[in-house]
Amino acid sequence: KINDRIAWGVGLNNPFGLVSEWDSPRIPRYSQRSELTTYLLNPNIAVKLGNYWSVAFGADYIATQVNEFSFVAVPNTSITANLTGEGDAWGYNFALQFKNKYFSIAGQYRSELNNRIDGKITVSQPLSFLSSPATTYVDLPGQTMLGMAWTGKRVDVEVGAYYTQWNYFKSLDVTFTNPATPPVNLTENWEGTWSW
Repeated sequence: KINDRIAWGVGLNNPFGLVSEWDSPRIPRYSQRSELTTYLLNPNIAVKLGNYWSVAFGADYIATQVNEFSFVAVPNTSITANLTGEGDAWGYNFALQFKNKYFSIAGQYRSELNNRIDGKITVSQPLSFLSSPATTYVDLPGQTMLGMAWTGKRVDVEVGAYYTQWNYFKSLDVTFTNPATPPVNLTENWEGTWSW
């Protein structure tokens, strides 16, 4: 707390992470193994508005590492390609809360993050001449959280909903500086999801 009405804080967490692996992919340019790591730094400030309302806002800085994104480059062969790289992005968040002695309701929004990933693609023999520096964008979703709670003398009851805007993730497009290496265009078209 800075005073009775203003407080601040800093969070560090891993909001998105992924490891997936397929034993025997048979379709070209479909993933064999994917490993994505993120680190989110989030400074915030909160302000009390009167006796019942408070508001908070902050900045989101995310660092993203694509540790591995390997796929079969030529179907029915052992020729693979592996994309690695890192990048970062900025976003924002804000929240609003109403709270009295027994009841509280709150909502929070965290913006989407558009990461530019700079790295390289490594192609196995006999096509290693296609290896190249590479660039892609990874769109990480915005998030909306809503919740309410009732506090009694001996029990608390809480309900919450969480919407993740995965519908922002339409495609994964990778471009290369090597003119001999064709670009990779993977259609994703993910859908947003609710959790309760």
